[in-house]
Amino acid sequence: MVQKAQNYMYRKYYSEFKYRYSSSKKRQEKRFERNRRRVFKKAGIDSISSTKEEKLLASRRSTFLLTESQYIVKPIMHLKYKKKFTYPLQGFYNFPIPHLKETSPAVPEVDMTSFFEANRNYIPPTPVLTHPIDVSKVPPDLIPYIPDYPVYYGDIHNHLSNKQKAQRKPLQVGSKKWKDHIRQIKFFKENQLAREQERLDRLDNAKLWNTSPHKVDQRLSHERLLNKLQDRYDDYRKIKSQVSTIDNLNNECKKLSSLIEDAHLDLALTQRLSGDTSDDTKAFEQRPCKRVANVNHNLDLLQSSHTKKRIRALNTSDDGIVLTPVITE
Repeated sequence: MVQKAQNYMYRKYYSEFKYRYSSSKKRQEKRFERNRRRVFKKAGIDSISSTKEEKLLASRRSTFLLTESQYIVKPIMHLKYKKKFTYPLQGFYNFPIPHLKETSPAVPEVDMTSFFEANRNYIPPTPVLTHPIDVSKVPPDLIPYIPDYPVYYGDIHNHLSNKQKAQRKPLQVGSKKWKDHIRQIKFFKENQLAREQERLDRLDNAKLWNTSPHKVDQRLSHERLLNKLQDRYDDYRKIKSQVSTIDNLNNECKKLSSLIEDAHLDLALTQRLSGDTSDDTKAFEQRPCKRVANVNHNLDLLQSSHTKKRIRALNTSDDGIVLTPVITE
């Protein structure tokens, strides 16, 4: 369970400080002394007058080993648990998370014939509930997961004191919050069964591959990569066989392009010329009642808004005779 201010998932363990010199022994010694002085200077202590505890504390803060008996545990800062006070599930993270090693207990051998004969008419007992529940308001898929104790709001994720628990009231059976709580219990149970099934599958695969359960994942990943490589190689062979036929396809395309050009030429020869008009078309195009362009008796032009023409105002003579309007350009 994640404690307060301790949500780091992995930690590095530094220990077994040893001198392993190479051909540049003197330069390595100088580098080590320079780093040691830098650690002490950063901590603000003197390497001569300071005590051993102060030196070890300064080296631990800077993750620097000084002696063979010293060890440092440093958390990995970028790998943390996302959700607090919940059991971590692999589906919440995109990288492997640590899990507790489960030791399978020794299963005694049982005679299968006697086992089936004794349990032929066995009926599993129904769960005994300590408080009455109206099952008519509960969905059928949630009935097997109903606990034998009252359900409180936030009882899964919250760690409450006894005083806070005493002040709470149990949720009403069939309410929305009660159903949500039972669905969470169902989710955890199903995940637990899925993890158990995954562990059993890993054991079966380990027996099949004749290896340990810790190495079977590596074997399976290696198998998947080999199958993927084989599939890619088969695709490559198919594409390569198709590429070899490109020359034949190019020759066919050249033949088809020449035939298309000939078809265009034949089509151009069959098109009607501009002066070649049939008698029926000429008779249809003749319109004896069509008005000639130079004869225009439309008087609406006098009222239209023309850019070059305008209408003069009505002119009256001295005798009171109204003259016709004159159009000027």
